[in-house]
Parts: sequence; structure tokens; C-alpha cells
Amino acid sequence: MKPRIKSELIKNYMKVNNLSKTAFCKQCKISTNTYNKVINGEPPYYISGLFKIAKNINKELCEMFDENNNNFSKKSRKFPK
Repeated sequence: MKPRIKSELIKNYMKVNNLSKTAFCKQCKISTNTYNKVINGEPPYYISGLFKIAKNINKELCEMFDENNNNFSKKSRKFPK
């Protein structure tokens, strides 16, 4: 099962900040091709592009994934004791 990106986080950020796709991509320093792949869940996209998006919208990378569809969660970031 491939991880699903929460594209609604990105779209909501763009709407709230009145950003076009081009403006958002410039702000994140990513290509529109990378944006389209992330939004549409079309691999392969570079994880570096997803890092840039997450940083730009003030989210942690793990928050960008749908927790109901994969094994990513905030709990998984912690190292075992």
C-alpha cells in the first residue's frame, strides 16, 4: 500500500494564503511537476520536495501522511528506550 499524502493540507494553506500553484511552488522552491505528483499521489516524487512543502506550511513531515492509510504517525518518530 502506497502512502497517501494529505493534499488537503496543502490546498487549504494555498487557499488561506491566496496562493496560486505557481506562487506556492516558488515559495517552496519546487517545480510544478513535483507539486502535481505530490498532490495527485503519483510517485516517484522526491522526498526533498515533500520536506520543502512541509516546512513551508509549518507541518512536520509525518503530518503530511494519511495515518489511516499507512504506518506513519507522530509516535513512530520516537526512538525506543
